[in-house]
Amino acid sequence: MSFDRQVQVFLEPGITCKNCGQCCHLLVNDEPSKIPCKHLLRQSDDTTRCNIYTNRLSTPLDSWNRCILRKDSEFDYEGCPYNTGDKPVYRTNEIEAKRIK
Repeated sequence: MSFDRQVQVFLEPGITCKNCGQCCHLLVNDEPSKIPCKHLLRQSDDTTRCNIYTNRLSTPLDSWNRCILRKDSEFDYEGCPYNTGDKPVYRTNEIEAKRIK
């Protein structure tokens, strides 16, 4: 059952990522969690970056999660420019992981 859960990663052509890091939280019980990816680095301006960005896709993050493209995510995230409008919307950070729509 390994890799049946996914972590979403940003950057697709034509869309500017806000580098908020919400999509880089591990999934637990098939939902976004408060647990950030171990490769997610918080910057002094409260944005984030991935320390394995160039090699991130399909990278195992733990025994259940791997990196995928943001467009392949099953979820939308609060304020994200990649949102499709037809997926559950979550607010994720180190304090909470909550479905808001």
